[in-house]
Amino acid sequence: MTATNYIYFSDLLGTMLFAISGAMAANRRKIDIFGATFTGFVTAIGGGSLRDFCLNLRPIWVDDGNYLIAILIGVFLAAILNDQLDKFL
Repeated sequence: MTATNYIYFSDLLGTMLFAISGAMAANRRKIDIFGATFTGFVTAIGGGSLRDFCLNLRPIWVDDGNYLIAILIGVFLAAILNDQLDKFL
């Protein structure tokens, strides 16, 4: 495994963790699963997408569907393991 692969997978892991964070914040406010998914997406890719749009670049998640899968896995984990994860955060 090369250094490029490590960077790529750590980026996916970070995206998933931010999605978990956003979905858990929505769960604390008793927002439904659609709202939690939306909040997870915005938390995970919102800032980078805004930066890319301002720099007139194409966001990476548009071309690489693995980012969307990582976000959906993160939201799913936050919904299923909310009580267990709440102890850590």
